[in-house]
Amino acid sequence: MRWSAPRRLVCACVFAAWFATPAPADPAPTHVLTFGSLGSGPGQFDLPTDVAIAANGDVYVVDGDNHRIEKFDGLGNYLLEWGSLGSGAGQFDYPTGICVDALGMVYVGDTDNHRIQKFSPSGSFLMAFGSYGTGNGQFIHPTGVAVDRNGNIFVADYYGTQVEKFSPAGTWITRWGSYGGNNGQFREPYGLSVDSAGFVYVADKNNDRVQKFTNNGNYVLKWGESGSGPGDLNDPQTAQADRNGFVYVSDKYNNRIQKFTNQGVFVSQWGTRGVGDGQFQSPEGLRLDAAGTVIYVADWLNHRIQKFAYTSLATPGLGGPTGRVSIQSLLPNPARTAFTIRFQGSRGAAEISIVDVTGRSRLRRTLELSDNVPVTATFDTRSLAPGLYFAVVAQQGERDGTRLAVIH
Repeated sequence: MRWSAPRRLVCACVFAAWFATPAPADPAPTHVLTFGSLGSGPGQFDLPTDVAIAANGDVYVVDGDNHRIEKFDGLGNYLLEWGSLGSGAGQFDYPTGICVDALGMVYVGDTDNHRIQKFSPSGSFLMAFGSYGTGNGQFIHPTGVAVDRNGNIFVADYYGTQVEKFSPAGTWITRWGSYGGNNGQFREPYGLSVDSAGFVYVADKNNDRVQKFTNNGNYVLKWGESGSGPGDLNDPQTAQADRNGFVYVSDKYNNRIQKFTNQGVFVSQWGTRGVGDGQFQSPEGLRLDAAGTVIYVADWLNHRIQKFAYTSLATPGLGGPTGRVSIQSLLPNPARTAFTIRFQGSRGAAEISIVDVTGRSRLRRTLELSDNVPVTATFDTRSLAPGLYFAVVAQQGERDGTRLAVIH
C-alpha cells in the first residue's frame, strides 16, 4: 500500500545571513556505511519504511513488504528478526513506523492492522492497542509512532488525518487534527517525533509541510511548501527532532534529507537521486542517535539502510577558530534559562555575541583576557525566543563560533 502526493505552488526558503556576511554552508554528515539489499533473507529488505536506534546503538528496521522487524548492531550486522504477515499478536500487515522508548521497548505502527504493537528488545510481544475506526483510540492506517520522555505514545493516524496521544499503558488521552490545509489540519500525516521539551513535529505529507504542536496538540508553527528548492518539500515522510535544536526531514520525492531549526529555518540539505553512497531513491524514515551525531536513513526504493555521521557538532558550518581565540565549551546546550561559555584568547578585549539566524546580535558582552587564560561568562537566555542562535567570540579580527539551541 503506497500513496502519491499532489503538486502545489513552489516557494523557496533561503537560510539567513549572520554578522552581515552569508553563513558558511552547514556541512553534510559523512556517509559511514550501507547495509541491506532486496530480498527476504536475514539482513535483506523489501521496501524498508522506518528505522529506530536503541540507547546501546542497536538499530531496528521496519521491513515493510516482508511484514517484519529486523534488528542490527551499529555496524549493520544482522542480529535477529520477528514478525510475519497476519493479524495475530506479533504479526504485521504492512508495518510502517517504529520507535524505541527509554527502557528499550519497541513500538511498531502496524498500519493495515490499524493498531500499535509493543515488543521487548528481543521481539517478544508485550501488548497492542487500537482498532479500525474513527473513535477515540481507533485508527485508519496508523503510520508514525513516537514516545516522549514521560513514556506517552503519539501516533500519526494516516487516513484518520489526526494525531492521537496515549499513556504508556496504551490508554487514550487526546487527539487533534482534521482533513484540510489550515493550521492544525492534515492531509495524511505520516511520520512524527517528540523533542526533549515535549513539542511534537508532524510530517504533513500531502500538504508538503511540517507542523509543530505542544505536547497536548496546540498548534505552534509550520514550515514548507511544495517544490524542490531549499526548504521546499515533496512528500515529507518524517520530521525527526534531535537534542541540539534541529529537525531533520526526509524529503521523499526530492530524494534528499533537509535540516531545519526547530523554528522551521532551513539550515542545509544532502542527497540526490541515485544508488551510490549518500544518494537516495525515495527515502522514508530516519533516526538520530541520542547525541544527534549519527543518522540512519531508510532508503526505501534502494532496499537498504544508510548510516551517516557528523565528525563534529561543536561548530558545524562555522569552522574552527581563525586564530588564538577559541571556544572551549558551551553548556548546557540546548539552554533553557541560561548557559555558560568558556573560552580563551590573547591579551586584550574580546567580545561575545549571541546572534540570531537573521544576523541580528541579541546579547553582547565584552571581557578582558589574559594570554591563554580561560574565561567564563554566563548569559541569561530568558529574553530569547526558542530557536537557533550562534555564540560568537571575536577578538582583533579573529573569531570562533558555535551553535546554540534555546528552549523554554
